[in-house]
Amino acid sequence: MSVEMLSPAGEPGRQAARKHDRALRTVLGVLHDGTAFYAPIGEVITDGTRVICHLCGRSLRSVTAHLRAHGWTKVAYCEAFGLERGESLEGPETRKRRSAAFSARLIFDPAVRDGSAAGRELARTGALTRAAVAAATGRPFPEQRRRKAAQALAAIPPEVIARTNSDGAACRRGQVAEAIARQAGYPDLGSLVLARIADGASLTVISREAGLHKDWLSRHLADVDPAAADAARQLRADRMDARWVPVLSGLGFADVASYLRERHLMRHWSVNAIATEIGFSNHTVNAAFRRHGLAQVSHASKRHAARQRAEQVAARLGYRVLRTTSAGEERMAGPGRQSPLSPGSRSPGCAGMRRNLEGR
Repeated sequence: MSVEMLSPAGEPGRQAARKHDRALRTVLGVLHDGTAFYAPIGEVITDGTRVICHLCGRSLRSVTAHLRAHGWTKVAYCEAFGLERGESLEGPETRKRRSAAFSARLIFDPAVRDGSAAGRELARTGALTRAAVAAATGRPFPEQRRRKAAQALAAIPPEVIARTNSDGAACRRGQVAEAIARQAGYPDLGSLVLARIADGASLTVISREAGLHKDWLSRHLADVDPAAADAARQLRADRMDARWVPVLSGLGFADVASYLRERHLMRHWSVNAIATEIGFSNHTVNAAFRRHGLAQVSHASKRHAARQRAEQVAARLGYRVLRTTSAGEERMAGPGRQSPLSPGSRSPGCAGMRRNLEGR
């Protein structure tokens, strides 16, 4: 870190009157073009009634007027040192005097009055805000603005920020939905989606036609229009079940759900067995289970056959039920009878029982 001895420019008398301006100023850093600066980036440092210049470190009543000595403009100064363009570069006393002088001009100067009235009209109609937004578009936030935003966010509870972001996202989704429906000539998004699904289009196709991500409707339709999402889901299910109807009618079933329930839950058929009977793929059968909200039992046929064998073994040995203990051992129990296996003994299991019975 380097230091420079600075002295104010001007006449010797003025130098004597401003001895407090003669000081060792620490160079805080260097800009990309090699310009040294003496005040922090993104901050305006005041020294009582004066403001410190970033370029030379002097304490001045008005840095704005002083910038001519460096050949800089205020816009270039604010941009280089991360300050907002509307930031005042004058001390409090100077601002008060300037405000009083302008108040007098506002009363007696017709040009100032007309300009002030025109500015108020622009602010009232919102044109001033729109012009400011257009001028700031594409321009990065200065460091000073970023620090103010960070301080403001730090004072807000996280749950409030999360709720605000969620509400804002929901509002933007609603605006996108309205724009899509209006562009396609429909009163709302639900009418558009239902009409296109009736024509055979999927949610992916509809999203792409609207210029959105292919999964936009799949992700957000239930939030934007829950009734339309339910109706679309039913329409898609009916359309996907249509290919099942000719096969199921020959088997004596009126719908897919009753067929799957009878075959899988009551008769314990596996997915492979069902797919073989109807001539569809396993993926199609699994999708039908999910579509109708039916829970699948893994290895249904094998598990059912194992239960039947266990019941047969228990019946041949004269026991009512064969139950499995928490330790994985199988024990038999019946009314009025105790298991012949002691708690500390090891059960031979169904396979062992079957071998013993077959060897007798």
